[in-house]
Amino acid sequence: MEALTLSFMAEHSLPMVMAPKLVQYARECSRDKRALDMIELERTTASYKVREGLGVLHTKRLVNDLKSSNFSMNLDECFSNNNKKILSILVSYYSELESEVVVKHFKSGDMTVVNASTLLEFVQGTFEEHDIPLTQMMSNLSDSTNYMRGKKGGFETLLRREAPHLLDIDGDICHHMHNTAQKFCSHFDRIVEGLMDDLHTDFLYSPDIREMFSELCKILGVNYTVPGQRVSHRWLSVFDVTEKNVVMMKPFRVFYFAWVPKDVHLQDAYREVVSKLLTGLSREARERVYEIINKAKKKNLTQEGKARKGRIVKRVLYCYTETMLHISLYRAILPLFKSFILVFELKEPMVHRLHDEIVDVFRHFLGCFIRPEAIKDLTARHLKNLDLSDVDILLPSSSMFMGDATENLLKEMRKNPTTKKDATEFIGKVKQAFVETATYMQPKIPLGNRLLACLSALDPLAQGHSTVLSALKKLRDYFPTVIQQEEYDAYSRDIAKLQVDTNLPDAKDRNGKHVRLDLWWRQIFDRYPTLAKLVKAAISIFTGPQVEQSFSSMNNIVTSKTNRLDTETYSAVQSVRYSLSAKHTTSLRAFHRDDILKSPVDRSVSYHLSTAYGRYKRKLDDAKLARDQEQKRLKLDKAPKPTRNINSVHRAANNIKTKIMQQRSRRR
Repeated sequence: MEALTLSFMAEHSLPMVMAPKLVQYARECSRDKRALDMIELERTTASYKVREGLGVLHTKRLVNDLKSSNFSMNLDECFSNNNKKILSILVSYYSELESEVVVKHFKSGDMTVVNASTLLEFVQGTFEEHDIPLTQMMSNLSDSTNYMRGKKGGFETLLRREAPHLLDIDGDICHHMHNTAQKFCSHFDRIVEGLMDDLHTDFLYSPDIREMFSELCKILGVNYTVPGQRVSHRWLSVFDVTEKNVVMMKPFRVFYFAWVPKDVHLQDAYREVVSKLLTGLSREARERVYEIINKAKKKNLTQEGKARKGRIVKRVLYCYTETMLHISLYRAILPLFKSFILVFELKEPMVHRLHDEIVDVFRHFLGCFIRPEAIKDLTARHLKNLDLSDVDILLPSSSMFMGDATENLLKEMRKNPTTKKDATEFIGKVKQAFVETATYMQPKIPLGNRLLACLSALDPLAQGHSTVLSALKKLRDYFPTVIQQEEYDAYSRDIAKLQVDTNLPDAKDRNGKHVRLDLWWRQIFDRYPTLAKLVKAAISIFTGPQVEQSFSSMNNIVTSKTNRLDTETYSAVQSVRYSLSAKHTTSLRAFHRDDILKSPVDRSVSYHLSTAYGRYKRKLDDAKLARDQEQKRLKLDKAPKPTRNINSVHRAANNIKTKIMQQRSRRR
């Protein structure tokens, strides 16, 4: 059985991580031998049954929920392997069935032209198709591209004309943080970024380099990992890559000594550096290291490869101090923004923390270069209007925060007359980067967003204060489609009663961790029915770009050789995946039956799978009818010939051979 399973995985190129899942799947299927003997799933059958069966079922269930729930939307687009733009829509809402906020996939579709108008047409068409009123939508989260959030003609502006009640949550704040990090790093000549890109490329196309370097890391006692790729549109990925690569800086310096030019002075100088790095190794280990270096020297290189290795040698050997100075600064400053993003990438409602975290990250960043007394007691509004050009509020260069490692390197550079000027110039760059980045942040991040400030009042830890009472009262006006005017008195009673309630649930669990926002509020929804309506709508708001994670599996389904139907298959697959995730279950648990003969089955699943072919056939017939009508309209006599397949190519080759033989026989 093990041999069968492993051979099957090898035959179909399945990753080994699937082995335990295949075994569990086989065990579950073997419990119902009769059904197992009857099942037949060809590729086409599987495709239309997931589209027209499971996909249709999960969409119907979701639509029923959205018609009776307030929800928020997160949409984004991405290129697929067949060079089409795929737009995906996720929705978040409080599920009465699950008693928590769930995120589900609504629809994905391919688009030829992507702009604000086509996006609006796609979204409006999707909701109108399922008869879902836009009044149920609370907010939209999308990135900060011009066609998404342009003030005059962006998608969100156009959408707000159709749904003026939509909440203004200032777009994707995580995207703003990536852009802020990029703004800060732009002052440092791409020294770190260039090195990380070159290392990734050097290892990507050279298995022999990976093998040699891996052995070198083992000898030096360093954990080896393949240098990762930096994602250009997610700027903080430079921090992730740097954190992994900096651990291997010692092996990098030793290894790339192999490409130091054959200049006597350079060779002697950096051979001494390498020798110091090998201190503590046995004679045999040192000899093996030099064998690896000599082997690397003999590698044939393209001109591009030579240039790349020259840049790496410069960074890890010639200008090592300068390189580590920039790396140390990145490692000291970028965690401020990375930590923020990690908080709001959590798959749970975080809207109550959004405003406070935005203010904190900006205040902490200002604290790196501004006198504490100038910002300590400022409100978010005052921070937004702070005059950063005022030199009197700036810290002296010696007091700016740059991290201990950076400051220690600067001290060493100041002691050396040849590098003292470089240290001074670097400090000037850092100060400029701080001021210009903070100036960039002031209008970009929503420091003055009153809605986000009011949403902080939903925090369980904040209850019992008059300021919270005031914020909750203001919050009512942001949700006109949720709290009707005749419900104002009941809402006011609820929020007043809440602030003096002495029997509220604990905001932290036994381990001292914060209870999820939706799980805390669901315990008191029955006590405050009118307030509950607003809270359910508010906690549906997306605070992080979750739709991007849905694209990871897209290229396994939508390939360069597939058609539009596979985009529909991808959409159906995503609907199934998100539905299982919302229930915190797996397919094996969801369809498990304790008693194969007596346990009930989900009749709706059976119905939709058994009727899937009918829906599939109707779509094929409709498509054929549309083609025929278009052909008739254009007065075309014949349909285009299909692309040649392998058999037709063989037939053409045989015809050519026959003609050649006939010509030869005639000549004879």
